[in-house]
Amino acid sequence: MDSNRKTFIRYFIPGGVSLVSPISWMAEKYFSDLFGDWWSQIPWGWLTLVSASFVAGNLLADWMNKNSLLRQKYEHWQRIFDVDQIWTPSLVIEDASYIGAKVRLRLAKSVQNAAILVQVFTNLTNGTPNGRLSWVVEKNATLISGEEREICLAVIPRTPGQHYSGWGDGPNHHGHVIHGSENLVSIEVEAGKRRQTFKLRLDVPSQNSGALGLLLYVANMTIHSR
Repeated sequence: MDSNRKTFIRYFIPGGVSLVSPISWMAEKYFSDLFGDWWSQIPWGWLTLVSASFVAGNLLADWMNKNSLLRQKYEHWQRIFDVDQIWTPSLVIEDASYIGAKVRLRLAKSVQNAAILVQVFTNLTNGTPNGRLSWVVEKNATLISGEEREICLAVIPRTPGQHYSGWGDGPNHHGHVIHGSENLVSIEVEAGKRRQTFKLRLDVPSQNSGALGLLLYVANMTIHSR
């Protein structure tokens, strides 16, 4: 409710200012009779241009600012999905015990001919990846608003050295997960001219550290329209 009030104050008032000039210009003869000829000498055309420029500049500045209320409202309206959950469940694959990294997406819009793609930028060194791999989760799919999609990003064995790790939903499906590595994972959902990207860090402790599991950190989310 508060956000709606902010939108009203932010954009209705500047817009209302721009309406003062044409309304006053239309009533020029009436006010001329009341106040004299000085009223008709006011440059209503220039005032209209200046006020319209002010409103346009205000909207443009907010559009360019990714943190502005206008931009946030637009991106919220354009989104395809929301991230419902990120977790590291215990998994059993071929009678072996694993730890997985999963993301659950809740669809915010119904779209057709959609594609869900996962990209992994592996072995980050000072933020620069040393490798890249990707796989398609769904292609030419019909996504229905309110549905969920559960994506497994990686699995590692609970007992290192006895079983293979892997990117995706199984051991060595899309390459091995390297212990002691830092990785950036990108989940993209594209449908027509819309593309939404969710990025998170996935770090794997080294075997010598004694730690077991996967560490997940949310990086950012972006929405693009072409």
